[in-house]
Amino acid sequence: MSQKDLRKARPFFLVPLGDAGLPGISNLVLQNIKAHVAQSKKVTDIFVLSHGWHRNLFTGVTAYDRLLSRFLFLFYRGRLQKTPSASPPPDFNPMLIALHWNSDPGDDRWTDKSGRRHKASFLDNVQAQFVPGPQGEAQFQSDFEDIFEFMTQISAANLNATDPGLDGLAGQLTDKLASYEPRYCPSGAASCDDKVTLLWRCYAESQAKALLGDQKKTPKPVGNTIDALSALGKFIIGLAGLGLVGQLFNKPLAQLGQLIAEGWTNLIYSLYGSTDAPAWVHALAGLGMYAVSVSVLFGLLYLWKPVSQHVLRIKQPAGVSIPGLVFYVPLQILVLLPLIVGLLITFIFRSMLVLLGPLASLIWGDWSYTYWAAGGFIAYSVLMSALGLPVPRLFDEKAGSRKGAMSVWRYRSAQLARVPVQLIRPLISPDSRVLGFIEVIDSQIAFYEMQLKGTRMGEKAAQFLDRLVKETFAGRENDPVRIHLIGHSFGGLVVANAARSYLMGDPSKSAVVRNLCLVQAAMASNWFEGQKDWLGSIKGAVSCIYSAKDTANGFYYPLANNGRLAAGFVGLCNTPPHVVDLGKGGIFSMLVAPPPLKAMAPPPPPLIYNLDASRLIYEGGIATGGGHDDIFKDDVVHLLWSACSL
Repeated sequence: MSQKDLRKARPFFLVPLGDAGLPGISNLVLQNIKAHVAQSKKVTDIFVLSHGWHRNLFTGVTAYDRLLSRFLFLFYRGRLQKTPSASPPPDFNPMLIALHWNSDPGDDRWTDKSGRRHKASFLDNVQAQFVPGPQGEAQFQSDFEDIFEFMTQISAANLNATDPGLDGLAGQLTDKLASYEPRYCPSGAASCDDKVTLLWRCYAESQAKALLGDQKKTPKPVGNTIDALSALGKFIIGLAGLGLVGQLFNKPLAQLGQLIAEGWTNLIYSLYGSTDAPAWVHALAGLGMYAVSVSVLFGLLYLWKPVSQHVLRIKQPAGVSIPGLVFYVPLQILVLLPLIVGLLITFIFRSMLVLLGPLASLIWGDWSYTYWAAGGFIAYSVLMSALGLPVPRLFDEKAGSRKGAMSVWRYRSAQLARVPVQLIRPLISPDSRVLGFIEVIDSQIAFYEMQLKGTRMGEKAAQFLDRLVKETFAGRENDPVRIHLIGHSFGGLVVANAARSYLMGDPSKSAVVRNLCLVQAAMASNWFEGQKDWLGSIKGAVSCIYSAKDTANGFYYPLANNGRLAAGFVGLCNTPPHVVDLGKGGIFSMLVAPPPLKAMAPPPPPLIYNLDASRLIYEGGIATGGGHDDIFKDDVVHLLWSACSL
């Protein structure tokens, strides 16, 4: 904060938690905050934000840049002070704290995994956000081209973005940026920090290219046989396409498949007593034999690194590693299948005991057992849901409470399913599209690890917050600083646990938790059930912003949690004493100013609001989470501001 450097200047303090949150770093952040508090006028409010999962250092900070830059410039324009419920006090002087926890299974680096950005797209974004000024259009474009080049370089893979050798250039480019004013903002109102976060928003929201890497081969006079075969494979695949190449190997692969099928049929006969097994038994058996066969070959290649480095990196010019994918996919399917089957069963039937039906059918040869078991457990599922009874042994997502209650089979199966990723990752080029595909799979499988980590990060955030208040704001019992906690996705789990841990401890009276705002929170709809003892300590409101278009919370979350519904999909339930629902019937069709929530429906304290933002948060592919990340827009900022002003 307040550093003359495009890499570090931000209008918020970044607090690393978890593995990155080393004591030395936390102490340094606290020192910076103390210096800021000593130099500025009295801080009245602390806004604490937490991002969700799938975030490394780059994407985590980028999420804050995209959201907070909208807050800042809507505030400068006066749009966040239009209604009485959203008007800050005259002495309003906020401080922003952004929590970072590595919620991505990969490395926690300043690396843009989306790849290079299109310069023209970036310049269009910059043109829409900054005024060219007296320098003229030509100089404006030249300056921002220089800045774009620097931003692209430090965001590339395998580059140290904090290299001290870049300090001079970073300072020069920051001076260039400082000479331009943001549009729709009073002249001189925006600080250097504000401009930098707006700049990175322009970069993050520009069109992405493929991830690009360096040439890995070293110069030498002549290649060997493996080099020749590798080059030939790349050329044929790139020239003819995968379809034609697949046709060339169609007959040999079909013959190989026939041999595998015959061998496996004989094995089924010896185990099952006949070949008249159900079709799904044959299908699973064939898949298993194929996966085992290829996995053995993959293992041999992995152990023989000189060959594997060449064979697994035969790829198209765009970076698709075809052999790597062929070797990886069967092994991944083999270890992922038990987890997927188990999740589907518990999602539909709420219990693995339904498998007793097919087991009885196999033993006694009467398939009616399967049908009766399915019908019985469907009835059980509907009845338990109607009664609102939770599934036993589900992880309750509260720090310090039932940490060992996460179902063993589910957690261990997910760990096993991540093994192929760890095996193949070192063998795939960093700029390969295959690696990007594998990392997406890995991130999804890491759901339980991130769910558990989110609860623990909430405890760490509470510890940091307690220390911050006691060391920085001591002696303000008569005029306590107000704390606002905001969390998105699993970040909602982080801030909810932070509020719970902080308020259930011995919080300093120099601060009060004013608001807790959950945005598309990946946490149980009934998370606050039985939490009345500390909820009453929240002086403002608990707000839950949710959307029916959020398939990450609407499908993936209940799939992973035995059908339990997420707050980010349906809102909060069973929350004492009651919840006020707003947003239905088109009230939040579009927001150009913060809505007066308290005037719309003032409940008795503690204030609990469910805010249906289905008409605001909706864009995104169904398979990739729907509207789960569709929060970087002015409408959502207005709703957040109103929720944090209660």
